[in-house]
Amino acid sequence: MNSTKAHIRNYLEYCKSQKCLDAKTLKAYQIDLRQFSEQISNINIPEITSEILEQYISQLHKQYKPKTVKRKIASVKALFHYLDYKEISGFFT
Repeated sequence: MNSTKAHIRNYLEYCKSQKCLDAKTLKAYQIDLRQFSEQISNINIPEITSEILEQYISQLHKQYKPKTVKRKIASVKALFHYLDYKEISGFFT
């Protein structure tokens, strides 16, 4: 398991235990973040650039309706807030 998948797994556990999110919300986060990790499968979290994120968002807009894209972006954004909170990612330095 790569580190991105481990971070996502830890984040989802955090959402379940600390944020007490609804099961449907957790499932949506899991799906959105799995899709995100598949898109960046060969990239570790600290190596993610704004260009990579912009390409991911552009791809989302080609595949999904705006409301769905907004939710998927929110899921990824929440993951990065968690990583920043846990001081895990070099992305924010």
